[in-house]
Amino acid sequence: MLRREKLIAVISSGDLHFRNGEGYELVITDGRIVGAPRAAALGVPDPFLWSAEGSSEEERVAAEKAASVIIGRKQFDLSKDSVFKILYESPGIFFGGRVVFGVVGEEVQLDISSVSVWSPGGVMTQRRLVDSLLVFAPDRLYDEKTGAMIKDENLRP
Repeated sequence: MLRREKLIAVISSGDLHFRNGEGYELVITDGRIVGAPRAAALGVPDPFLWSAEGSSEEERVAAEKAASVIIGRKQFDLSKDSVFKILYESPGIFFGGRVVFGVVGEEVQLDISSVSVWSPGGVMTQRRLVDSLLVFAPDRLYDEKTGAMIKDENLRP
């Protein structure tokens, strides 16, 4: 499943939502983004955030296993070539944010929970998500409010 792809990140968080679901998982490679409902497994930390940058070989192997499971349960699979624009709206304290993948003929939207002072997981999730999308397609990632490219505006959370 990941034979010719370079794994960028594996994100599993209760702070990501697709179609009002309870949590969501993403596999981000150099060629696609795959999404699946978050598995209700005991012992899995929330959030589970892995990226290739700075990880050990052992962590990479564990992330590849997790990625294979997520890909097997995929709800959507977006090739990099099919994504022409990614809009990011940062969540705030009172309102959640979102990521919208503009794909030919449709949009795929992930909602991000509002930031909570009691749970730092949301902030960590959004940081990992934005950092991973900047690796995936820096030339297609825009701030929804300003319309500026995030890489140019240095709008990272």
